[in-house]
Amino acid sequence: MIASRINALLIIVSLAFASFSSAQAYVIEMIVFESKNPNLWLSEHWPALPEQLDMSENDLSLSSGNSGRLLLNDSQLSLKETARRLTSSGEFAILTHLAWSQPAESREAAKNTRLPEGISRNGLPLAGKVKLYKQKFEHIVLELQCTKQLPDSVASAFAAKQQLPLSVIGQQWRFRLQEARKVKLNELQYFDHPMCGVLLVVRP
Repeated sequence: MIASRINALLIIVSLAFASFSSAQAYVIEMIVFESKNPNLWLSEHWPALPEQLDMSENDLSLSSGNSGRLLLNDSQLSLKETARRLTSSGEFAILTHLAWSQPAESREAAKNTRLPEGISRNGLPLAGKVKLYKQKFEHIVLELQCTKQLPDSVASAFAAKQQLPLSVIGQQWRFRLQEARKVKLNELQYFDHPMCGVLLVVRP
């Protein structure tokens, strides 16, 4: 059911972007969302709690103002209707929705764009970095780490599934999403994770 909802969104947004014209600069827009279904905590044995996402000194920050990246304001977001559709069922919640512009870079020259701190709407840590590079086609490398509050209703069962004491599990858990892929301009991309997913589009 989740996959069918996301696939429907991909089709709608791809058609909406089909009329955009080419240009040298790029805009990356992304929606990070979380599932509100507590049963997904028990859907598999999750990896041991990952270390904090490594933020290299070579990463470029969206908040620095001098990195060649420009954070766009809310009025420039084009995926608002997509976000509305995503959350209309009550199954998902938006953690952040942002967009920025940046130049095209080769694979050798491309650097990660670090997402700003404190952007998660659930008040918990959300760290991420995105690399866009161009060979013959555009490519995205995404690394994301979201933190979720462990629901009381599944806390004991989650600890048992993880084979850890509840005192070690704590009240929160981090989840890691890492993926690299070739992308088509103006085509909505879905980076799949049961707990925290990403919808992302690259447009000229």
